[in-house]
Parts: sequence; C-alpha cells; structure tokens
Amino acid sequence: MRWGIIGNGDVVQTKSGGAFRDKVIWDRQESVHDFIRGVDAVYIATPPSSHLGYARVAAELGKPTLTEKPMALDSLHAAIMVEAFRQVNVPLFTAYYRRCLPRFIKIKELIESGAIGEVRFTHIQHTMRPKDHPVAPVIEGQPLPWRYKADINGGGNFVDMGTHHLDLLDYFFGEVEVLHAEARNTGGLYETEDTVFASMRAGGVPVTAQWCYVAGANQDRFHIMGDKGEIMFGMFWEDLGTKVRITRHKDVEEFDIPNPEWTHEPLVRAVETELNGGPVCPTGAMNGLRAMKVQDRILNG
Repeated sequence: MRWGIIGNGDVVQTKSGGAFRDKVIWDRQESVHDFIRGVDAVYIATPPSSHLGYARVAAELGKPTLTEKPMALDSLHAAIMVEAFRQVNVPLFTAYYRRCLPRFIKIKELIESGAIGEVRFTHIQHTMRPKDHPVAPVIEGQPLPWRYKADINGGGNFVDMGTHHLDLLDYFFGEVEVLHAEARNTGGLYETEDTVFASMRAGGVPVTAQWCYVAGANQDRFHIMGDKGEIMFGMFWEDLGTKVRITRHKDVEEFDIPNPEWTHEPLVRAVETELNGGPVCPTGAMNGLRAMKVQDRILNG
C-alpha cells in the first residue's frame, strides 16, 4: 500500500514517518489533487486548520485517509469531514495512536478484567513549565509556536496534548459527557487558554481533570481508582516512564511496556489491516469526532 503523506513536520520526523513502509511525501511541486490521485491512501500530518481542505480532496478522490489529531480546527469542521467520507463510503481514521500501543491496551485489559474492581473515579493532571514543552517550548524573544495559535490549532496546548486524555477516557470507559468546565488564560504568554479544569463522566465513571501549561512544575498523572485497587500511569513524561503501576492494598505490581521506535507503527498497521479486509482499526472517524465535541464543550465552558 502506497501512502501519500501531506506534511513533514515534527510528528512525521519523530513519531510516524518510519511507520509507513511505502510512502511518498508531498513536496508541493505538483497539485495536491495530482499527488493524492497517485497514491493508495493519505496521511494528513499538517496543523489542524488545513485538515478539512486536504480531507475533502481525499474524499473526492476516494482515498482512505488517516488524519492527525485533533481531527480538525473544531467539531464543525470535523463533522463535515466525517460526512464527506460517509457519502463516498471511504474510511477516515484519526491518529489517536495510543489506542494501538501495547501499554494502553494492557491498561484497558486491566480495567475490563476487574483487576482493580469496580472503577470509582478517574483523575487526570497534566502540568508543564512553558519552556519545557518537548516540541513547542515558549521562550521569550522567540516566535510563538503554532500550537498556541487558535486560527491554526483551534486553541492552545490543551487541544494538542489534552485531546489524548479525552480520547483515552472514551477508549477506556465510553462516551464522555462534560458536566462543568473552565478554560482560562492565566499566564498571559499567548492569547489562547493555558489552564483548563473539567468535571466529566466517561461511560458513567466520574472524572476530574486539570491541565496547566504555565505551571511551575511538570506533572503527568492518569489515576484510575477502583474499589479493590488503583492504576497509575503517565501519558507523556511522568516519572513512571513506560510503566503501569497497579496497587492493591499493600501489593504493588508494575508492568514496563515500552513504545516501539516509531510510536505510530501499531496504528498504521491497524489501518492497513482494516483496509485489507481485516479487523476494524480501534481509532476512526467517530471517536475522533467525539473527542472534538468534548474539546469544544470544555473550551466553551
């Protein structure tokens, strides 16, 4: 399967590019229509503001498409994308690659097997010093990265990183309902939100979450509490690294499940498997759209 990749930024160079066995990257020397026409499937790896335009061309030409997360600039654009692919009966996938990584599959298995009993609540905390962002640090005197510009990203860093938390809630427990949320700019380093609080339910499980990207410390904790124990892990750089810690009273067990060299590789294989008639990929258009809707509700309070 020959993939056509649109975009060649950090995500392609460090996370996804090597996962595609047969690929060509659009160099803009030819029209995007001609480029997409010449491949079997499309991977859109540009900022969210351009996803809708490229996706419409791919749908028009009948090409299965994998788009980076978040799916689009907002949930309206995402819904238009979903409908465009539905009308031509062509698959659209969203790159919530954690659904395909062994570590997060293991966590879902632990939850569903009753390893910590009935889940009582979940708490998410993600805080970051502005200068410590792994690919988009905010440094005085340097240009502001696009990830903090609403017209390009749809919001601030919450929609770039926090969106992974929202999708995992959907993956682990079920559809997410926002009960209360606040999105503020407290640091004044840029115009979009930098601090977000939310109270939610995911498949009936109570969830509280805090995201702050102008904090004085880096913390990355995803905590799932059950009536027989708890599961702790990090999404990005928490001190557990690639470990999942499960605690039952005084008994502590850890699973160390590292990521593959190219973190998108299990996702790309899952997409190709579905396109070749195999099992359905666990991250498609609808969970991508659901995450966008939750994201918008939180940003709008």
